[in-house]
Amino acid sequence: MTVAGIAAVPAPPDLRGSECGGADGLWWRAGDWTLDLGEPRAGAPHAPAHEARALLLAARRSIGRAWVRDLVREHLDVAWPGFIADRPREKPRLRGDHAIDVSIAHSGTTMLVAVGRGALVGADVEAAPFEAFGRPQLVRRMCSPRELAVLDDVDDGPLRRRMVARAWTVKEAVLKARGVGLAVDPRSVVVDVEAIVADVACRSAAEFASRPEMSIVRLAAGAHTAADAGTGAGPDADAGPVEVWHPQG
Repeated sequence: MTVAGIAAVPAPPDLRGSECGGADGLWWRAGDWTLDLGEPRAGAPHAPAHEARALLLAARRSIGRAWVRDLVREHLDVAWPGFIADRPREKPRLRGDHAIDVSIAHSGTTMLVAVGRGALVGADVEAAPFEAFGRPQLVRRMCSPRELAVLDDVDDGPLRRRMVARAWTVKEAVLKARGVGLAVDPRSVVVDVEAIVADVACRSAAEFASRPEMSIVRLAAGAHTAADAGTGAGPDADAGPVEVWHPQG
């Protein structure tokens, strides 16, 4: 299949139910990260709830980084450099001067990782059924007045919540690509909501009822201003074009 310009490649058996794809220096992998968890040792004592959660979060972090490592090794033709030490409130970064950017996102059991060369990369995922995106106060905090006006013409329901979820994943992916996260107001990222509404509206709710919403964006290196994720041109010309892909189809 082809997803907005990125051709998905067949997933080899060792991907354990996940899917990978890419083209033109950008590669991604998405799937159920819990399938990569090792089997618990027989007879091992059960850890207290807080310890079990900490172990699970550590395992999720390790699996996400392993997926990044595999993509870099298999598709970007460089020796694996490893990650630099974590820095609070900063995106994961690789060692060395190789112009490779990475992004890791997860929601529930779904993980999405993306790697790219020579550009800023951001990824975000939201698991269905998107109930939070039916809350008016949340939608107001993430959408500009113009975006709200478009969404106000759509009746509440599963498809509208998916539209809002898709808009959110694009906005957050842009902010993650820039390395600023939610320190910047998501309303400053302009999304082509009309295009999102048109695309989602042509599907049936049953067609992808359980599918997560996933977005990957690629920005020109150095694009640190608010960017328009719909038309490819930001409010500031220095932001450069924004390319958007939705791996879920």
